[in-house]
Amino acid sequence: MGIGMWLARTVAGTVMLAGTAAAAAPEPAPTAQERQLAETLTAIDAANDAGDCRKARTLGEGLLKARPGKLKARLEAALEGVVAQCAFEAGARDAAYAHALRGTGFDESRDGLWHLRLFLELEAKKYGAAVATVDAMMQGHGAALNSAPMQWLYRLDQEIKKAGLKAERRRLLALLASDAYVPNDSLGDTQSFQESYAEVLAEAGDTAGARAALAGVTDPVTLIDALFDPKVAALLPADFDMRAAAERQLARDRALAERHPDRLAAIDAVANDLRRLGRPKEVLALLQPIVARTDAATAFVDAGDKLSWAWDEVARAYAMLGRYDDAAKAFAAGAAVDESGSANVSQVINLAHLQMRFGHPQEALKTLAVFDDPKRKASPYGIMEMRLARGCANAAAGGAGAAAADLAYAKAHPDDHPEALGYLYLCLGRMDDAAAFFIAGLQDPLRRVRILETLSDYDSPPVALPPGFPEKIAQLKTRPDLKAAIARAGGTRRIPLQESDL
Repeated sequence: MGIGMWLARTVAGTVMLAGTAAAAAPEPAPTAQERQLAETLTAIDAANDAGDCRKARTLGEGLLKARPGKLKARLEAALEGVVAQCAFEAGARDAAYAHALRGTGFDESRDGLWHLRLFLELEAKKYGAAVATVDAMMQGHGAALNSAPMQWLYRLDQEIKKAGLKAERRRLLALLASDAYVPNDSLGDTQSFQESYAEVLAEAGDTAGARAALAGVTDPVTLIDALFDPKVAALLPADFDMRAAAERQLARDRALAERHPDRLAAIDAVANDLRRLGRPKEVLALLQPIVARTDAATAFVDAGDKLSWAWDEVARAYAMLGRYDDAAKAFAAGAAVDESGSANVSQVINLAHLQMRFGHPQEALKTLAVFDDPKRKASPYGIMEMRLARGCANAAAGGAGAAAADLAYAKAHPDDHPEALGYLYLCLGRMDDAAAFFIAGLQDPLRRVRILETLSDYDSPPVALPPGFPEKIAQLKTRPDLKAAIARAGGTRRIPLQESDL
């Protein structure tokens, strides 16, 4: 039933308990009104249990209107949750939001009701209200905030940044960069929010606050972002050492993995750290025994989300060592694992990219043929990544004309994954278009950092690999027009780590 299911399961017990208590009291005898309440609650519970949301909503709304403010707080909060859930499932989002707002006004409100409130505010672009909801969760409902999907909070941050809502963004990041926010998704890691908060404070002239916000950041991805923001980069020590920071992040993730032996997320993070440091053999030593376990799908509480990514790290480690056949088998194994309960998308696409890199475009097209089935759903970003892989494979196998449909799609959906269009131009050998794409990106404040990272220089892999995007980008960077645009944008960097996408 989608997001509404996050609200539903705890309600039945609350409703039945209240109804039973009203019906079972021996003295004094229940009044007619109390008996009617118990019957209505029982009917709501039965309808909710049977999945009859329409009936549960009708009865719940009627009860809330008939007895405003006269129900016990715990019961009223639970009823608001049922009605909000069912209104949402019926597509009545305004009604769902109104009930979610009322329901979260109670101390007894459930975490899922807060999630629904935040989700609806994001969808309706009520960004100021969404920031207020995050703040309200922090004040007494921290578990609800910690269990909210981090991608929603990343999205909120980016949307208010785009909208120029500086006060709201500073308020949001102050909350998300604080020690009080311990997100379940990342085992408490909030470094990206800390770096963003440092950026906001630096922009406001609070150098001391910005430096304090940045002090605990060791994640290479986050620190690479910081390198390309002059205000934030100025906060880093003069002798800043990226590899030393990456080693500190590795130690941090290893400690997390020891504390959470039932979480693959922490182990995957260790593997990613090792791979970025150029140590693929250690990745294999860490992960091969884990993915080989017959009980791997049930041994970890987050296997449904993270097992395919463990295979992804294994595959990338093999690829770094030039072991194509082993890498392809590992990606295929990951592609066979459901991704968050649905048919896998990410590892299918990654397998196709591998096949292209090692000179097997026809195999890549066979791999991507699963997307001809409309049941193979992907996010807008995933669709663009698939179009990139397929366009490159078509160009290699049948010439540029074969990739026309994928290029047209990428040009029509640039905001879904901007870099995909630039890479597709490179695959097609359209160097003028690729240069124009990257030059435009360097002029866009929202894309500049990512483009500079893409154009920067990284460590070479442990063994020589077939030419791919790094070589095409190196060729592109010899152009005077792109060189001038890079200089205007602040320049690229030499980053002593492996590229994250290898």
